[in-house]
Amino acid sequence: PEQLLYSQMRLVNCKRVQGDFAGGEKIVLDLLKDKKAAESPNVQMAAANLYQSWAGSAEPDAWKKYLTAIQGMKTPVHLWGWAQIAQRLQRTAYSKPDPKITSLEYEARYNLGRCQLSLAKQQSVPAEREKTLSHAKLGVETFARYSKALPPEVIDRFTGLYNEIQKEGGELPSELPVGIAAAVPPKPQVAGAPEANPVAAVTPAATPAHEETAQPQ
Repeated sequence: PEQLLYSQMRLVNCKRVQGDFAGGEKIVLDLLKDKKAAESPNVQMAAANLYQSWAGSAEPDAWKKYLTAIQGMKTPVHLWGWAQIAQRLQRTAYSKPDPKITSLEYEARYNLGRCQLSLAKQQSVPAEREKTLSHAKLGVETFARYSKALPPEVIDRFTGLYNEIQKEGGELPSELPVGIAAAVPPKPQVAGAPEANPVAAVTPAATPAHEETAQPQ
């Protein structure tokens, strides 16, 4: 079963690279009907990656797929989206420290901010655009503030994203505040989601990470 799951994930990634997003979605929707697959962070990340790439394609109105990549969906299957993926991985890494899981959390949080920035660039209503950029900036900033053991390459990557968000919002780039929080972090909202749906809450990172990738579960 695990080998089959891994093969299906590879097929989804192949469809994504080929630009056959509808074909990849069909596989994803079938995969997530299986309870074990639906609880696998690797499967959920493959699904979020698919919708993120789809949103960046030249298809008409494809950019709206950023919302799915960010906040997922509940029907016809439960797709977490980057916000929930990051939150679940952070909980796991905090309760059972594992550099591989922490590395995946970093990837999920980065893609969450990247999707929010890309969504904002496509939004034509100024108020919506401003709100999305605010969520993106706050999400990256809060994550950095409550992370005390980020590797230099991770800091550089998130600083680059943070500065892109600032520039898009008409701000001057500044240094990303890393590991300087002293209170319980706020819970920013997922851009484009109802106000009751918060972005993944951030608590202090439990362990430093490296660039390993967890195997499918």
